[in-house]
Amino acid sequence: MIPPLVLIIRTYVRKVNSKLCSNEVTLSNPLERSGFLPYNPYMAKNKKKHSKIFKVFIALLIALGVFELAAFGALAYYLSDYEHADADAEAAMKSGHGVQVHKAEDWIEFAPSSRSQTGTCSREGADQDKADTGIIFYPGGKVEYTAYAPLMRDFAEEGYFCAVVKMPFNLALFDKNAAKDVKEAHPEITNWIIGGHSLGGVVAANYAAISDFDGLFLLAAYPSTDLSDKDIKTASAYGDADGVLNMDEYEASKSNLPPDLTEYVIKGGNHSQFGSYGLQEGDGKATISAEDQREQTVRFVLDTLLTK
Repeated sequence: MIPPLVLIIRTYVRKVNSKLCSNEVTLSNPLERSGFLPYNPYMAKNKKKHSKIFKVFIALLIALGVFELAAFGALAYYLSDYEHADADAEAAMKSGHGVQVHKAEDWIEFAPSSRSQTGTCSREGADQDKADTGIIFYPGGKVEYTAYAPLMRDFAEEGYFCAVVKMPFNLALFDKNAAKDVKEAHPEITNWIIGGHSLGGVVAANYAAISDFDGLFLLAAYPSTDLSDKDIKTASAYGDADGVLNMDEYEASKSNLPPDLTEYVIKGGNHSQFGSYGLQEGDGKATISAEDQREQTVRFVLDTLLTK
């Protein structure tokens, strides 16, 4: 099927070409016909030459249009091909067993059941400290954001409000400031931690560099901006079976991380099991369960960032 734009251009070219290649000498310029401009015999004798130039010009325009359509199609295919949340993730999105799940327009919230609908918490002491703390999470690149529901639920079961944000085209690069809306929606929370997995960790770190957070955690990720002067507790974890994380880049980026940095290597863990979407292409095979990897992750993050 020929695109409508190509049909229109082709029809127009045929009409113009028919006029230019005519053996009759016509004064096609309105100013020539009116007598305001003299008749140009050179143009009349070289109609075929100009016709060929015009054809080449239009052909180039058509070729450019076809190239743009092909590029758009390739981009659309790339963006539509992403990692989907698995059955475990779907199950984790149901309220119950001490966790309330609420799906907002651009994020999903996980909160301990003791937190009321107004966001306040009736507990006191250490539990009140938890009620004042919120965790915002950026998903990995080309991974459905709901794939991190099990991880967020694990944090919520420890007593913390969590939100995993939905990214345009499943790429955090398109909405670096997504955490801002979550913070504004919950003014009752005074201490905020931001984190992310893979590309989501990169973008979360970049946003933390220009915003105020009480903690930052990176899961199989590293920053692309300089946070070395940032006064923020930072936790970085990855699995020793990770086949996706570029370790050379990871090591080189350490100079960009805040001085208050704690690292943790999960033995037997890989790249994919921070989320719940199956084994990512190129990743190593984990020798521990996804539940074990998430449990170690949650404990490490909380002990590093929230222990006074």
